[in-house]
Amino acid sequence: MVDIRFDTVGKIKKGDYQGWYVKVVDDSHKSGGYFIYLIQDIDNKNSEGYDEWLETLEIVRGYFIESNWEIEWDIK
Repeated sequence: MVDIRFDTVGKIKKGDYQGWYVKVVDDSHKSGGYFIYLIQDIDNKNSEGYDEWLETLEIVRGYFIESNWEIEWDIK
């Protein structure tokens, strides 16, 4: 089972982008989809980061599975 939490910062402990931070935002009421925000160093506003927009929750689940993520949630 995939553990996806919205509007919560988590640290990627295993998988793609290990050691980076992730936040998932449900923006379905505005954009019709979901954002996944990735940042390398949460304490550095100039840190490398990326975002993805995904259309459905099923696609978000697939993204998590494909990335092999194990995430420690509620770290900040």
